[in-house]
Amino acid sequence: MSNDTNLGDFELDALREIGNIGAGHAATSLSHVLDRKILIDVPNIKIVPLVKLPEQAADRVEEPVTAVYVRITGDITGTTLFLLSSESARRIASVLLNDGENSIHLSRKGKNLLNRIGGIMVSSYLNALAMFTGLRVVATEPSFAFDMAGALVEAVAIELDLEAEVGIVVETRFVDDDEEVDGRIVFLPTPKSLGSILAKIGVY
Repeated sequence: MSNDTNLGDFELDALREIGNIGAGHAATSLSHVLDRKILIDVPNIKIVPLVKLPEQAADRVEEPVTAVYVRITGDITGTTLFLLSSESARRIASVLLNDGENSIHLSRKGKNLLNRIGGIMVSSYLNALAMFTGLRVVATEPSFAFDMAGALVEAVAIELDLEAEVGIVVETRFVDDDEEVDGRIVFLPTPKSLGSILAKIGVY
């Protein structure tokens, strides 16, 4: 597991366990909603400084990505995003809609599907975080966006008034029959919220 901060293996293992629990819940929910078996695993997790986040949020900073994001309130505050490259988004829409969705622009049906999938991914991760830490986590309705990875992360950072200092990047992999699609959950907690999370998992 990669780590660009001072957090050690114990902290990352605990945060990855939260990601694995969330992925398991998301896989169950998506399998039910889509009426087909969906597997999701978490091959990696990274804790990175905010300034380095755009290059970790996608393979290239200038790469167009689809994003589903929610604001978080309750015992912790921040923003969580689910990111897919434009190619991954089209592949998911094509496979799950069975309509040959392969144009550069997603149809409204494709966007609605991705917004629903992203909402399930984010809510599953946040529910796992709440269950693991005992903290109350309240999320807004998911919103859909399409932009360059760097621009999206910058916009979210501005929305948070630059309070967030690090981002937790949870790499995810969807497996449906022989198809594999990679995505990323990016969690941007405020410093106070990150401290609360780490305290609950026994770091502080």
